[in-house]
Amino acid sequence: MRKLPWKTLLAVFAVGSGALVVACAGLLGPCWSSWAGDGVLLDECPVGDVRPVVSVEGNALGRKDEGTVIVGVTGHYATRWGGFGETPVRRFDATLALVSPDGTETALTPSDDVETYGFRAFIPVKLPAVPDGDYTLRVTVDSPAGDATVDAPLPLYQPALAHVLPNSPLFEPGQEMKFRGVLLGAADLAPLAGRPVVWRVYDPAGELLLEEKAVTGAYGIVAGTFPLAPDAESGPWAIELMSGAATDRVSVDVKPFTLPRFTVEGASPRATWAMGETPVVEGVVRYTSGAPVANAPVRVTMRADGAWPPPPAWAEERTLVTDAKGGFRFDVGLVPADLRGRATLAYTFTATDEAGDTATGGARVLLSEDAVAAEAVTELQGGLVASANNRVYVRVTTPDGRILPGASVKVTREWDASDPGLVATADADGVARFQLDPGEPTTVVVPPMPVRPRPRAAVETARLVSARDALADGAVDLEGRVALDRWTARVRGCALRVPAGEERDVQVAVLLGADGRARAVDAAVGTEETALSRCVAGTLAGESGPRGRDRLWSIAWTVRDPGAPSLGADTSTLVGDVAGLDEALDARLLDARACAASEVAGGELGRAWRAAVTVGSRAVTLTALAADASVSGWASPATTACVERAL
Repeated sequence: MRKLPWKTLLAVFAVGSGALVVACAGLLGPCWSSWAGDGVLLDECPVGDVRPVVSVEGNALGRKDEGTVIVGVTGHYATRWGGFGETPVRRFDATLALVSPDGTETALTPSDDVETYGFRAFIPVKLPAVPDGDYTLRVTVDSPAGDATVDAPLPLYQPALAHVLPNSPLFEPGQEMKFRGVLLGAADLAPLAGRPVVWRVYDPAGELLLEEKAVTGAYGIVAGTFPLAPDAESGPWAIELMSGAATDRVSVDVKPFTLPRFTVEGASPRATWAMGETPVVEGVVRYTSGAPVANAPVRVTMRADGAWPPPPAWAEERTLVTDAKGGFRFDVGLVPADLRGRATLAYTFTATDEAGDTATGGARVLLSEDAVAAEAVTELQGGLVASANNRVYVRVTTPDGRILPGASVKVTREWDASDPGLVATADADGVARFQLDPGEPTTVVVPPMPVRPRPRAAVETARLVSARDALADGAVDLEGRVALDRWTARVRGCALRVPAGEERDVQVAVLLGADGRARAVDAAVGTEETALSRCVAGTLAGESGPRGRDRLWSIAWTVRDPGAPSLGADTSTLVGDVAGLDEALDARLLDARACAASEVAGGELGRAWRAAVTVGSRAVTLTALAADASVSGWASPATTACVERAL
């Protein structure tokens, strides 16, 4: 190997180093000074300084688990052409601090496991155990482009439930609106003391009129007030309590109010009513002066509270008229024998005087199956431990809540007829104490509540669609319309020939003689003769109409299924060629539907028929087989016989 002189080596090094500088400049961009001075890569040197702008994001930050703070720095600069640009700053250091609501700053020490992706720093950090409040995360960045600080809001609140309770649902303009709230922990429902909250009050237009900060007291309770102006807008106002993510909002009415001109009072003369009795409600309507409001209509409505369903007729609205003394009275109705437990009937009375003013009152009627009410409480929230000694408290009262001190209370196992039971005496509070061992779990059948289907709404089963007189080339005259109204009522009797849940349009042609008698009737459903068309034609065959001249009426009715029970046949077990048998049976069963129109439930006839067809004939012979005694359906023997005759 031939050695070169040191000057030659120096020249080569100089040339090589120049090439190295050029190569590095090529990698860093044309403006390598921006990289050295500001930590940014630019193709063109900026005009003036590069200004750093810091972005901060938080991920799962909390006081128990470790979260991540994501910090990025963007350099903003001006170009020599008068424009502006931005590019990431690729070298920077970030420090974190937590600022409390009172301004105290606590440095956050991040872990050493800081990672960088896409020129952003991912800094793991765990927040200290600080009280609830609206904190600030302060991030300070040290970069070649300069130092910068950014504050990000960081509310730290335990999950909670908020509840607002105004001291009145109605306020008058000029009054002071008062309200309270309570904050409870979502996990344990414990009161949250010392927790910051914000009260907000909105007017009916949704405009924010109050935003006030407060802190809950020792029991998680916080109070607030808002003075209403004398000309405050009437309508629904809103009161809102916010604390972190927990919020509650209630509505109150603000409007001027005056005492009513008269009052409506009602009551039941007895505290409770039992099965077989007829409850009575009495009431009186008086002016504020004490004078009676006579001859005033009183509208009565009822709402039932409890599991037992009262008769549907009791819920029908009724209207009474006050007597000369302003009083009114009505009977509720006979209490059925299927009363279960206790039920409350809440009545509302709305009276109207001669001036058109109204006033509302109410009354409650208590129905009870038993003369004594008993309520059991255990130490396990109403449950018992099988095959163990359980302490049970039984409180006995009258159905309307009056305690029965000294009452003798006996507890027995309902499922064990031989159980002698345990007897105890109720104390001064009407409470008897027992030690019970229920034994092994046992299934007890609780009788169901009675079912009271509401009366079916009346269905317009036949509606006259059109009627024309072909001989007069016009509509049926007024005298003929009177006859058609009578005919429509007769056509309703054919509604049972309409398939269940459907409606059919039936076209009828009727020739009336000068004597008004129907001489010829032709009916069809579309272009076919059906059970419905045969029924309509047979019904109108003996009808009469206007006299004096011949008439040829073209009439169309829409006939709808009335919702009565329908009949169906299962021919799946038949063998051989039975083409057309289903259609024939459907037509006959529509004719036989009247047999079951009075039945109220579903089931099976419990009867089968054998069908026979002779070769070369279309006649079908049906032979009734013995009744199936295992089928307990709704059909009575009379209904079955009626269907057999129709088939």
